[in-house]
Order: sequence, then structure tokens, then C-alpha cells
Amino acid sequence: MQEHEQEPPAPALLPRIPKNGGNGPPPVTGPVKAHISAGPTSGFLPLTVNFDSRSSTGRIVNRDWDFGDGGTGAGLVVSHTYNSAGPFTAELTVSNDDHDDTASTTIFVQRQPPNAFFSLSPQSGVVPLTVVCDASGSSDPRGSITNYAWDFGDGATANGRVVSHQYLSVGSFQVTLTVTNDGGVSSSVSQSVNVTKPPPPPSPDFTFSPSTGTAPLTVAFDASGSRDSMSIIESYDWNFGDGATANERVPVVSHEFTQAGDFPVTLTVTNQRGISSLIIKNISIRRPSPTAQFGLTFTPESGSSPLQVTFDASKSQSAAPQGRITNYRWAFGDGGTASVDVPILPVPHQYINQSSSPMPFAVLLTVTDDSGESDSTAKAIVVNPHHQPTASFTVSPATGIAPPDLVVHFDASGSQAFDGEQIVSYAWNFGDQTTAAGNNAQGDHAYSQPGQYTVTLAVTDNSGATVQQMSPSPVTITPNQPPTASISANPKSGSAPLLVQFDGQSSSDPDDSISYSWTFGDGATDTTSGPFTSHVYTRPGPYAARLTVIDTGGQSDFKEVTITVT
Repeated sequence: MQEHEQEPPAPALLPRIPKNGGNGPPPVTGPVKAHISAGPTSGFLPLTVNFDSRSSTGRIVNRDWDFGDGGTGAGLVVSHTYNSAGPFTAELTVSNDDHDDTASTTIFVQRQPPNAFFSLSPQSGVVPLTVVCDASGSSDPRGSITNYAWDFGDGATANGRVVSHQYLSVGSFQVTLTVTNDGGVSSSVSQSVNVTKPPPPPSPDFTFSPSTGTAPLTVAFDASGSRDSMSIIESYDWNFGDGATANERVPVVSHEFTQAGDFPVTLTVTNQRGISSLIIKNISIRRPSPTAQFGLTFTPESGSSPLQVTFDASKSQSAAPQGRITNYRWAFGDGGTASVDVPILPVPHQYINQSSSPMPFAVLLTVTDDSGESDSTAKAIVVNPHHQPTASFTVSPATGIAPPDLVVHFDASGSQAFDGEQIVSYAWNFGDQTTAAGNNAQGDHAYSQPGQYTVTLAVTDNSGATVQQMSPSPVTITPNQPPTASISANPKSGSAPLLVQFDGQSSSDPDDSISYSWTFGDGATDTTSGPFTSHVYTRPGPYAARLTVIDTGGQSDFKEVTITVT
């Protein structure tokens, strides 16, 4: 809608003889100066702007407006509504019978920004915390959202409508989502994620009475000394080291040991949060009339899965003065057994712990002498979970053009193995249906086609454990853009012999370097001078001099100029 006010009447003038000989009103003359006041000068669609020409000076007859979007108007004060986005130059032209002047101002009109909204799941937790960020609730009333950019507040970023991020440190982090619509307008919104330390595990402890005795022996175990400062202990799991177990809701339990030996008693307490801790104490049960005295050694006594242990029972002895041990039987606590007749023969055994917590195993040795009497002893070995290797790699360069082929260097030297293991294999999937594998952490790969390629690395240590890692952002190959040739010559005409200077320095390529090839129309060429060259024409005639520019991808362009020689 356009509105305007009437021009106020011009002041009375002294009578004079008009130039038209007295026919009709006298002309209105003299200098005029246009001036615009406008407001608002920027805003969102639809935007109504008020224009005011009252600051213009001189004897003004006409006030004509051009609003820059095809709309026009006239008047002292007008208004105009912009219904499309863009910068618009609004012009005011004031005039009388022999003068006019024009002033302009720029109006900036933007589309409405999109509505940024996202949810976090979870919004708080203990480290390490994986949070799913979902921007599906974001919207744009007049278009579509083309980009979702995330800043997780810990230096990491990502793009996508739904993404996940793992926080590896404690703190309060501001997650910011910036959405951009198809008009290039953005808006942002932030929420906080609180990452806290994990609560301490429970602290197990127990006493037992009697502390020693002869088989059969009933022992009372009391775990009332176990503590948990952040929760309540819900279960007490006992492993008495002789194959017997018990699960109790109360801390007190009793158990009868029917055989002599040294037994590792394991107590595992679990709180309401499902967090467990264990403690191991040994109890010695004596034979009423022992016939064997022996020892037990093994190497190592603890380690990470898979753990290879060597057992040695050579210190075992018969209690009889002339007695001889005739059999050594091992029960390794994981279902495996071995039986040998020679004490000095080391017995190997491998332990596997597939859980996420340390796992105790009660190793039981039973020796039998030549009189048929037997004795047993046991010790505990703790096998820690296998520490998986970590995969990490860098990509250089991460972006480029093709053709020609873009050679990208991949470096997985940052990958690590633990527990004395070594990485023995690096398997690459380059995202373009090609793969590579070997024991070299570094390598190159050539991409021949434009596109975005997500690279995956799988590393394997010598225990057989394998982990995968994807590149945080894809390798991006953009199409090679052709060059643009530009040529100028000086002079373009003259008498033979004519020396002409050629200039191709305005030639360009948006993403590549170019080479210059000149042909002068008389059979002569030049491919070595670059953007500047010269040539002498010795005979009259018109000549079409051509510059051809070629980039490293083989794309080219040419321009010609005509030289006239008389």
C-alpha cells in the first residue's frame, strides 16, 4: 500500500512577466535538493517502510519515488511494503520546471529466520557420557532448513539433524545448535549438558571366625564392615575357593570346609546402582594328620586377558619320611584341569576374561603320594579385562578437486595397543568402494571422482582384538572448475614489420593453476612465455591471435584478438 501527503502551497511571489508571454501560470524555477528520511531501513519480510521527503529543499513541484522493487509512488510522505528479500535502492527525484535532483537510500529486507530447537538425551550423567542431540523440532515457516551445525562446548563440532557426542571430561558444557534455511538466514539456540564424576564404588570387607583349623571346619563370615558412602549395598556374593558359592542379601554367612588347603575366599558386594567391588582373603584349613607338605608358584600372578600363566608344583613334598608324590592334579578355576606325574614339568594355562571387570580364579592343586593320601592347596589369580586397542588417524588433505586424481595421505600412527600388545593390522575402507590392509600405519590413496567419502580404519592387535574408527568428517572432493581465458594486444594494427605485445594476465581459474599457449595466426606459436609475450608480424594481412589456457585437470578455454598489418 502506498500513501502520500499533498505538497503545501508555494509561497506567494511578486508579480513578474512570465517567459511564456503572459499565457498561463509562470514557470517554477531554481535549484532543488533531494533528501530522504526512511524507517525502518532493515527488517524481516513483509517490511513496511515510511519514506519522508520533507527535508528536501528548493521550489519543488514534483516528488517521484522509485522503491527499487518495481514499485513507484509520489508525494511528500509515502509508505511502501516490501514482499521479497534483498537489498533495494529506493530513489527520490524532486523537480521543478528547470531543475531536478535525485537522492537514494538502501533498504535491507531479510527472510524470517528459522526456528532452532533441539532435545538432549540424556542432558546429564557421569563421564564418559554419550549424548544424542536431536534437532528434528527445528522448523522454518517460509522455507526449508538446509544445515544443522552443532558446537558441543568442548571444542568438538558436527553437522546433521540428529547427532551423538561423547564427553570425556567433567564439567558443564554449552551445546549450541545453529540452523540455516535455504535463504541463508540462521538462528541459534543453546542448552547445557552437565557431566559429573562417577560415584565411588562400594568398599568391601569381611572377617571370619575361626581364622584357621582342621577339616572339616565350619567358618562364620561377616561382611558388616563393608561400606558404600553413596548408595546401599544390596547383595553379598561369596566364593569360598573350594567350588562352593553363596549369594546373600544379608552380610553374614557360614560355610563348612571339608578338605584341607589354602582357600581364597572372595566377597563381591553390589550396590543399588549395580556397581560391584570385590576383596579376597585366604583361609588355611589343615589336615587332621597331613601326609603331604607342598608349595605352589605360578608366573605371572595377575595380568590382562588373555593371560598365559605357567604353574609349578616342584616344592610339594610328601609328609612321610620315605614317601613320594605320584600325581599332581590342577584345577585352574575356569573349568580347565591338568594332571601330571613329574613335578618339575611346568604346566601352562591361558585365562580369558570377557567381562568388563577384574575376574578372580581359585587355582586348586591336589597332590597324591604313593600311599594314596592326598592334600590340596589353592591360591587366587586375578585376570583383568583385555584393554582394547584404540584407532586414530589423520587425513591430509581433507579437501581438494578432481580431476586430476587427489592423492590423500592417511596416518594411523596415533593408534595404540595396551597390555604389552602391538597393533599388527591396519585395514582401511576409503569410502569409494576400495580398501587396503597391512601392517603399515601410513599410506596414500588417490580419489578420482568428486564426492564425499567417509573413511573407516580398523586396527587389530596381536591378541586378535579389533576396533574401528570413522573419520570425524568425510574427505570432500569438488569438481575441477574450467579456466577463463582473457587476451589483450597492443597495438592491434600498424604497418609491417609490426611488433605486438600480448597480455593474458587477466585469465583465471577459480581452483587450479593454468598454463598459457599462444598462436599468432601466421604459423608461429609460443608455449613458454606465460601470460606475457610478443610477436613481430612481417607481412600485411589480418591475423587471428589466440590464447589457450589449460589447468592441471586438462580443462581449457581460449580467446582471440584480430591483428591488422598493412
